[in-house]
Amino acid sequence: MSVIDTHCHLEEEVFDADRLDLLRRARSAGVSAIVSVGVKPSGWLAQRRVWDVINGLPDRSDLPSIYLAFGLHPWKVTEPTGDWLAELRTQLSSAEAVVALGELGLDFAPGMPDEALQRRVFEAQLCLARELSLPLIMHARKSEDRLLWYLRRQPDLRGVVHGFTGSAQQAAAFVDQGFFIGVGGAITHDRASRLRSVIAAIPVDHLLLETDAPFQPGAAHRGQRNEPAFIRDNLDYLAKLHDCSAAEMAAQTSENARRLFGIAINDD
Repeated sequence: MSVIDTHCHLEEEVFDADRLDLLRRARSAGVSAIVSVGVKPSGWLAQRRVWDVINGLPDRSDLPSIYLAFGLHPWKVTEPTGDWLAELRTQLSSAEAVVALGELGLDFAPGMPDEALQRRVFEAQLCLARELSLPLIMHARKSEDRLLWYLRRQPDLRGVVHGFTGSAQQAAAFVDQGFFIGVGGAITHDRASRLRSVIAAIPVDHLLLETDAPFQPGAAHRGQRNEPAFIRDNLDYLAKLHDCSAAEMAAQTSENARRLFGIAINDD
């Protein structure tokens, strides 16, 4: 049984001491591929360095396949200096391993950066995604309806709503637009009954598994550093919600990831 972690942040410094061991643990747990997602310019460069090191190893048979995504997160829109959009275009065009533009999005929770600035940055990235024919990895918090407003006006866009926590109606609307719903450790927590009911109603051919490691650990690892190997907990919960085996859910979500991101991996 193999599974794909469609959202992880391998460049984070908390992984520096044991990144390769972490990846070996993930492979031992059945993780066949990881999409490592960048959120800011300094992180884009760190991601490339990590990928270059891994890709340069003489033997990678005990590691998952690593794919990349680059984007400017709504929390980070005030950080870039210079022509960040040109740098983003360069990073997105820099390697065959790039499979998506992300993490981008909108976050309208209190204390977040100016909404007008967020929208300008988001709109620029939508244009770039269309130019490069890349799927989106989107962050959404208290902004699902505004994101849907954009997608309905640009129906050729495709992608995933990462770490979805919206309503059943919003989930159905994203699926109607052809988007996938990312499912992480949030469904494993005791107080997630509403979210679990939402996820249970989403067609399995529009679900993706993710960890968001090192962030957002599931209930079994509360307070710990999250890592891709922990995706098995998310897989088990998701399979129960859809009344199928873990192997069936792993196969379906992996096929969904392949369909969205166009990745080809060796499951051996």
